Amino acid sequence: MMTVVRDTRQTILGEAFDLFRKQGYAATTMGQVAEAVGISKGNLTYHFPSKQALFEAVNAFSATFVRERLIARSFDEAPEAIAGLEDFCRRIRRWAVDPDGHFVGCIFTNVAVETQHSDVAVGQMARNTLSGFSQALGERFAAAQAAGEIRGDQDAATLSRMFFWMYEGALTISRAMDSPIEYDAFRFTLRAWLTPA
Repeated sequence: MMTVVRDTRQTILGEAFDLFRKQGYAATTMGQVAEAVGISKGNLTYHFPSKQALFEAVNAFSATFVRERLIARSFDEAPEAIAGLEDFCRRIRRWAVDPDGHFVGCIFTNVAVETQHSDVAVGQMARNTLSGFSQALGERFAAAQAAGEIRGDQDAATLSRMFFWMYEGALTISRAMDSPIEYDAFRFTLRAWLTPA
């Protein structure tokens, strides 16, 4: 008989990620997270003494996942930069849908918007993460411009900002509609938008 060992900390992070992303920061309680994991609230606070500490860990873990698994793999495994960006957006689309099939969007944007006035420290964590993603994509755009793979009429940092304007708008509209239609429409315009003239 094989014994399955559960990593409680990782399970907590996964369940908290789903709750923060779907319900928001304020509506998610430590009791809900403990219940979702199947542990006592005391056990949860042993691992994470406060909701802010829990969100900080979720934010850091998720940010690393996006940088190392979604951005890096998408670009490194693609034949060229635009295909890498398309693959990144395809992977994000899977990540933006919850286990029930609802389009719940991006945890970082959701929490940054929700907490910008109510919990400045938490909002700043999420905003810093979003800024880090923009910088990482800007570096990928700069390398792609140097290789002649994407348009060069704007500097890479500007292209990255433009990408995020479109990306976040598409995520927000799709979340509001609980449908990926607008996000998919955005994804399918990337090649036309970035291909050099």
